[in-house]
This record gives sequence, C-alpha cells and structure tokens, in this order.
Amino acid sequence: MSSYIIEGGQKLEGLVKISGSKNSSLPIIAATILNAGKTTLYNVPHIQDTQMMYKILETLGAKIEKKNGKIKIDTSKIEKFEIPPDLMNKMRSSVILAGALLGRYKKAIFSYPGGCDIGSRPIDLHLKSFEKLGIQVNQNHGNIECNAEKIQGEKIDLDFPSVGATENAILASVLAEGTTIITNAAREPEIIDLQNFLNKMGAKITGAGTDEIQIIGVKRLKDISYNIMPDRIEAGSFLCFAAATKGNIILEDVNATHITPIINKLEEAECKIEINKNKIKIIAPKKLKAIDIKTMPYPGFPTDMQSVFASMLTTAKGTSIIVENIFENRYKYAQELNKMGAKITVEGKSAVIRGTRKLYGADGYGRWRRLYSRWIWWGRREYRSCCGWDRQRWNWVCGDRRRIRLGGVKHLAVNKKIPMRKCVGCGEMKPKKELIRILRTEEEFLVDVTGKKNGRGAYLCPCKACFDLSVKS
Repeated sequence: MSSYIIEGGQKLEGLVKISGSKNSSLPIIAATILNAGKTTLYNVPHIQDTQMMYKILETLGAKIEKKNGKIKIDTSKIEKFEIPPDLMNKMRSSVILAGALLGRYKKAIFSYPGGCDIGSRPIDLHLKSFEKLGIQVNQNHGNIECNAEKIQGEKIDLDFPSVGATENAILASVLAEGTTIITNAAREPEIIDLQNFLNKMGAKITGAGTDEIQIIGVKRLKDISYNIMPDRIEAGSFLCFAAATKGNIILEDVNATHITPIINKLEEAECKIEINKNKIKIIAPKKLKAIDIKTMPYPGFPTDMQSVFASMLTTAKGTSIIVENIFENRYKYAQELNKMGAKITVEGKSAVIRGTRKLYGADGYGRWRRLYSRWIWWGRREYRSCCGWDRQRWNWVCGDRRRIRLGGVKHLAVNKKIPMRKCVGCGEMKPKKELIRILRTEEEFLVDVTGKKNGRGAYLCPCKACFDLSVKS
C-alpha cells in the first residue's frame, strides 16, 4: 500500500502546465483500431488508464512505441476482437473499445467494465445503439458478444446524453454503410476532440458539440498525427486547489471555454479570475463565499468537479448546497472530510456543507481516485498519511508532483511501501518512524486498549497518553 504524508496549511502558488485530457485520450486511443495503420499521438497523459489501454491494444495485437512525449500506435496487425475480462474489469473506459472493434471487424466480445464506484453506470445505452445499427447483441453470464453481417447507418435516439454511448456509436458508425444520425448526443468537448481526430483520419462527421451528430460512412481511414486537447477537469481541480488554500496560480495550456461553468462558480465564490489566451490566473480571497451547485450534462456544471468543490467549500463562509444529478453514489468522500472537521450532511442526492473555520489532520483511506485527491490538498497536520489509493491512482500521478512544486505535499511515496505500524495506545496506524519501539521483557509486558497481549517489538506514539494507556508493570 502506498501513502502520502502531507503537511498542510500552505498556499499553492506558481505556474502549472495542464496535461492532455484523459477523457479525450482514451476514446482516441481506441479509435486508432479503425485506421488499421499507424497513428502518432501527442500530449497523451502518462497515467494508469492510458497505460491500461495500451496493454489491451497490445493484447489484441497492436504495436505501441512511446518516445519523447509521443505515442506511436500501429494497429495494422490486430487480428483479435475479444477484450480480456481481467483487463476490462480494471477500467470502465475500456468499453469504448467495443465500438472500434465492431467498426473494423463487425465483431466484439467483452465483459461488463469496472471503474470507480460512484454509482450505477449501466452500458445499456451502448448496447441499444449497437442494435440500432444492425448489430446482434448477446449477453451470457456477464459476457457480451456482438456480431453483424454489415453495419448499416441508422438514426439513434439516446435516452440520456451519455458520453460513452455517444462515442461508441460514433466509432461503430465511421466505417458503416450509409448515414448515422445520433440525437440527444453528449456535447462535451471530448466529443468534439474525437470528431476532429476521426475527420483528420478521413471520416465524415459533423455536429459534435451539439445534440445531433451525423456520421457518413467511409471505406477506409489514413495514418495521421494528432495533439490531444488539455484536461478540463484537471484544470478546474488546480483552480480549486488554489482557492481552497488562499493561493494564486497560473494555468498554462488550458482552454477556458471548456471550463466556463467552473470559472463562473469560482467567481461566485469571490475568486478573481484572469483569462489570457491559453492561460488562466486565479487569485483566491481570504475567505471563500458559500455557493450552491447542481451537476448537469455539459454545458452544465460537470459531475467530476462536484467533490472538488465540496472539499473547497468546507471552509467557506456560510452554507453551501450541492445537488448531484448524474450519479447516485458520489458522496463517499463526505465521511472522510468529516473526520477532518468538515460539516457535511448528505440527504439523498443533496449535500449540505456548513462552512467551518479550518480542517485538521487525520489519517484516511483513499480507495477512490476522487477521494484521495481531496485528501492530498486538505491535509492540515504534519506527518498524517493518506493511504490505500493503489486501486485508482491513475489520474493524478503528474498532478501530485506538480502540487509538490506548488507547496502542497510534504512527502510523496509513489510505488514505495511506507512502513506502517499500529500504536498499541491509541490503536491508530501511523508511519513506523514516528513511533517508539518497546521490547517486552520477562518482568513487564504490553497490552493494548483491548487487553490483548503484544509480543516483542510493539509500538507506541511518543505521547504520555499512549504510554499511560498501554504500559503496565
């Protein structure tokens, strides 16, 4: 298990270069299957999800070369169309490969995807879209087999503007016969980026960024190079990091039009925002103002930013209310922030946040990426660890190092095991180097707070309270 040890209470100040978008990179990497040739990508974030996507492509037969910040993908020798279940279960976005495989082979075999536990995220809209295109979908004990003699363009009416379903429908339709029209399509900037990428390859797609997308099928695509758009969620998160710590930072390589709802809410919280071409500067006030937020599909407030704002608003002046309209299980972070002194009450899809003067250090278990990222910048006490984030570490690897340079993290242990021991006095797990090791002799022994005997090498906090509780003659 890896750990972060944080000394909080510091302002974040400096310059941050925003990396490429994760949510744009993954469908574009999947789309390289359609080319059956060579594609070169730039500005792809070096995160666990992209590495997992490379691994799946290599399993299918692709060749991938990573050198000097560019990714060369050769899909000309892909001959498999079954996504390994063990890899599929590690990443929800792997479902986007189904559309690409169907577009090229008219076949795809996959299982239900994994991903962050933020609520129900069924793929029924994906499967219904495939069926509209004439693809036969068979579900058998968790496995999904899709086959088609040919893929015929058709009108697809989405019940909800799902980003993944929109992307899968596009990928399955690019090489189809005839014209496909997707109504109630997702309007996210990542959809526009996917359209731009495929059109550069030779596809004929129009309407991305609106609720109706038209795809005219083509016979083949060509080799290209492409630069991934900046990550709008990462940009918004860094702005909130600065706001929460009363700091001021400048973001570089960012598209301000992608994060308009985020900027509007930060200004409502009395942050000063300055935009200059591809740069954004934020100057935080001494005290944030409480605000209300409702998550909505783009161009509304993004659900991925909901937990970031909630963390930021824990010390705002007044009471904030957040309503989550996309996922039903996205408030798991609340109990962890409450450990640190936050006052968050969750009622159904709403969270009521009563601002407090400050938060305090506490140990936390960050199983989910979105949770542990909040812990990273809210730590308030030296040598308090945020542990257990090994499952979903992928989106903040580069960000972690940038926060160190900005002054946000005291110690980072990536892919290293921080020795942790349980104090027999208070029962908390703490870094071994903080504790005092006491050896048992024949004349004396140690018992913890439950009365259980401890052998040689027990550990105690260096405080009188723990000694008084734990040592008996």
